[in-house]
Amino acid sequence: INRHSSVEKLKITLRRHIIEMFNGTIDYEFYQRRIKIAKVHVHIGLKTQWYICAFQDLTASFIDLVEEHVHHPLDQLNTIRAISKISNFEQQLVLEAFEHTIEQLHEKMERRKEAIEQEIVESSEGLATISQETNNSFHRLSGQSDEIKQLAKKSLQVSTMAERQALEGRERLKSQSQNMSNIISSLDEIAENITQLTDMSKEMESIMNVVTNIANQTNLLALNAAIEAARAGEAGKGFSVVADEVRKLSIQTKESVTSVATLLHKTNERTDRLVLSLSNIQEEVASGEENMVQTEGQFTNILEAMTEAKDQNSRMEKEVQAIAEVLNELGIAFNEVKNSAGKLASFTQNLN
Repeated sequence: INRHSSVEKLKITLRRHIIEMFNGTIDYEFYQRRIKIAKVHVHIGLKTQWYICAFQDLTASFIDLVEEHVHHPLDQLNTIRAISKISNFEQQLVLEAFEHTIEQLHEKMERRKEAIEQEIVESSEGLATISQETNNSFHRLSGQSDEIKQLAKKSLQVSTMAERQALEGRERLKSQSQNMSNIISSLDEIAENITQLTDMSKEMESIMNVVTNIANQTNLLALNAAIEAARAGEAGKGFSVVADEVRKLSIQTKESVTSVATLLHKTNERTDRLVLSLSNIQEEVASGEENMVQTEGQFTNILEAMTEAKDQNSRMEKEVQAIAEVLNELGIAFNEVKNSAGKLASFTQNLN
């Protein structure tokens, strides 16, 4: 009573209801009001046995009033009979409406239950289908993740190989750079020897000039000696022969010195060209050494990039491995969801 109304309001409603029961008019409105009462009883959760017990108490109160105010036994009996008929009719109407309302609610609940069961079946079947599709997608994704993992592993291997090759290339460049340095040192030594050879050639030219002058002077002296021998006559013939031989030797010496001078001149020309070529070679070797130093620096940068790429590929392989493990766990979970959805669908169909 306190949850849906109050005692005071219920007294007013009950008083009006009792007056309607005994006003002597039973029509369609009277019937509709009883149906409304039954619906209210259903709405507030009033059980049938509670309603009957309450009406029995109300009937007992009516009888007490009759016994108090009606003194003739026959009138009491007729009045009590009339009250009993009205009470029974009231209860029949209300209970019939009550049962009808309960039946309607039950039918409504059954329809709702069937609709809910159908929705559950459809939802569970849809869930099973979605779970199956999702499971298939995860299997495909898992396969793709395996391929990505293999690619990452292969990329790591390639990066490791490239790093090793770059390291070997840098070491070879260092070796070549050292060889270039040795070549430059050798070229410098050769240039020094050529310079010394040039200086020696110049000294030899000076000596050859001295020898040439001596030969000229010897020739001149031999000529003078021949003239003096001719003047001496028979006594100077032997000296004339010696002077003539000396003159011939001086001429031969001059010719030999001239030949040697020519050879020295050619040697100097070749030496000059060799010095020029050697200078060009030194410039080329120096440029090559500089390029090798730059190339070595580039190889160092490449090696650092390869090392970083290898580290990144290593991290990527670990991350892909972690993703593959997560996908595997998700695949197991979705497989369980699929099985649960199938069980739910079977259970719902069994309920029907």
